[in-house]
Amino acid sequence: MENHIQKILCDSAKNVIESVFEIDFRTGKYTTVFTAATQTSPYGEQSWNAFADRFAGNYSFSGRKDELERALSLENIKMALSADGKYRVYGGKVPGKEQKGYKELIFTSSENPETAILSIIDFSRIADYYHKTIRHMKYEFRHDNITGTYNRDYYETNLKNLRMNGGVAIIDIDDFKIFNDTYGHNTGDLALSETSRIIRENLSENDILIRYGGDEFLIIMPDVSVDNLENTLERIRTAISSVRHRSLGNMRLSVSVGGVIENGGVLENAVYRADRVMYIAKNHKNKVMTERRLAKIPTEITEENTEKQLVLIVDDSEFNRELLKEMLIGTYALAEASSGRQCLRMLDKYGTKISAVLLDIIMPEMNGFEVLSQMKEKGYLEDIPVIMITADDSEENLKKAFNMGVSDYIHRPFDANVVKRRIQNIAFLYAKQRRMLSMLAEQINSREKNNRIMIDILSNVVGCINSESIPHIQNLRKITIMLLERLNLKTDKYGLSWQDCRNISVASSLHDIGKVLIDPAILNKPGKLTAKEYEIMKEHAVLGEKILHRGELASFQNEPLLKIAIQICRYHHERYDGKGYPDGLRGDDIPLAAQVVGIADVYDALVNDRSYKKAIPGETALEMISRGDCGCFNPILIECLKDIKEKLTLDIYG
Repeated sequence: MENHIQKILCDSAKNVIESVFEIDFRTGKYTTVFTAATQTSPYGEQSWNAFADRFAGNYSFSGRKDELERALSLENIKMALSADGKYRVYGGKVPGKEQKGYKELIFTSSENPETAILSIIDFSRIADYYHKTIRHMKYEFRHDNITGTYNRDYYETNLKNLRMNGGVAIIDIDDFKIFNDTYGHNTGDLALSETSRIIRENLSENDILIRYGGDEFLIIMPDVSVDNLENTLERIRTAISSVRHRSLGNMRLSVSVGGVIENGGVLENAVYRADRVMYIAKNHKNKVMTERRLAKIPTEITEENTEKQLVLIVDDSEFNRELLKEMLIGTYALAEASSGRQCLRMLDKYGTKISAVLLDIIMPEMNGFEVLSQMKEKGYLEDIPVIMITADDSEENLKKAFNMGVSDYIHRPFDANVVKRRIQNIAFLYAKQRRMLSMLAEQINSREKNNRIMIDILSNVVGCINSESIPHIQNLRKITIMLLERLNLKTDKYGLSWQDCRNISVASSLHDIGKVLIDPAILNKPGKLTAKEYEIMKEHAVLGEKILHRGELASFQNEPLLKIAIQICRYHHERYDGKGYPDGLRGDDIPLAAQVVGIADVYDALVNDRSYKKAIPGETALEMISRGDCGCFNPILIECLKDIKEKLTLDIYG
């Protein structure tokens, strides 16, 4: 077959094909078949088939007349010429060629007429393959493989120098590094996918979405007004902040957004402006900021030294504000607001640059409790401490304030030392809390890494006995986490947390550890096992469970990771219809971890070479699994496997 394809693709064969069929070799599309008839007379089915019959009779070799005749039939030619059923068969002569009839015309550059004509027909399938490959490559060059959006290269190559009218926005995922450090890169990818999905759902057909950076998306909205831009961005922000996905752990998905309107300028300049506005929005998280909104925000700060901690004083009494400023100036950078609404605008402006808010409770129009409610809704209270200013320290007011998220309170009349000390203590506490969160993320990531290393060491023990196991284990872990993430998106039935998914993925590496106790001669035997050998091989499931119960491991049986590993070892060969081993469990009596690893195990074995078989294409493997050729699996897991087939190809088998 390889020699045949090489012959098709060699220059002489290409010249022959071009002389008979008009082909666009960039697309692989056929447009015309030339014959010995006149240019104006289409060659009909009867005439073509008559030619095919004569040719097959005169020029077939090795008794293959019937095969050659079938290959030359008009129906086969129709199928070969175009996958969509469109074709044209014309009479006429090839430009620059003397009209000499089919034999001379077709086989000008070939020594073997039969091989040449078959090569022409087969080339249609080869050309179609290359056409699809080129399309796929073009798609990959322009698109991000995680989110499916356009990528930065597409923007740089095709868009950045264009002039436009409309809206431009940069969207940045808040705390994305913590997602990756705490929950792993697969969860980070999930955050990216969920964000891009929601953004797309809220855009029109004419809008363009680009993954601009690691955790940044660029939106281009032609001919949109500033009102429509702000409304769309707020809708996106709200939808993203409402996401509650188990795989994201306890973290809330949110974005910071910067938007601008461009009127006839170069897109690159608008993107630069949107990026600057986004960084202002990022100071407080989960916020949409536009140039129009930014212009309305007050900028009064009484201390220019931005290296000092910024304290926002909120009080409707100018006298009280001046009194507090006098106490704090020189120690802190100060901002002030005379109303609750102005306070919220200042928070929108400075966000987490504000180290503490001194908030008066009794204010006209919007009181302190209403401000607290808005701050809680927008997520400010998670990062910015509020110290209540009050002359009424009744138990009822204090209880209400603390329940709403106030960190401390200051009683009027003010004592300068008390005010300074309480601000200092609260600001220090919150800064320490943020540092501890970052350290915790690093520790969790380090622990997970150490767990993976130790399990890799154990699983590689199996690889020392069976060399096929090492790449199989690596693939299995990747397939497992992809399946689990897809399962979580598809259904709430199994209630998997982020940690559940991580444990199952890590523990999958130990699924075949029982094979260390199987005779290597059986384990590595080329070809099919005998019935007796197969029964011995099946014992690895139970043996793996026994290994994980031995020695010091017995004291860790209630640890989630070990419990899952034991389930996987014993049950990954059970099947949904009860026809698996060792216990013949049926349906969801089989632990989900074992179900997921079981189907991933089979898929990877099918698409890779084994000592007893050759690899098969992924599509064929999916068909076999769907038909039940490899045993019966949970239907929803089969659906999940089909859903991730392209990602499997790109990330594992590409």
